[in-house]
Amino acid sequence: ILGAIGGAVIGGIAGNAAQKGLTSQGGYEYVVRLDNGNLVTVSQGTDILLNPGQRCMVLFGDRARVIPYN
Repeated sequence: ILGAIGGAVIGGIAGNAAQKGLTSQGGYEYVVRLDNGNLVTVSQGTDILLNPGQRCMVLFGDRARVIPYN
């Protein structure tokens, strides 16, 4: 019985650690002032890096994204 309980506890700890590693990632939160003066906040991964004051486009859909405006 103690072995089963110990195995369940260790399995739960290992499963929790694995899930945390798979679902967590680094990212940035951008606060963007739109041309109409409104502010929007967009959180996204680290694949695109914008600098403060850089013009960007905000793409709205299922998830909002910001990309550099060229």
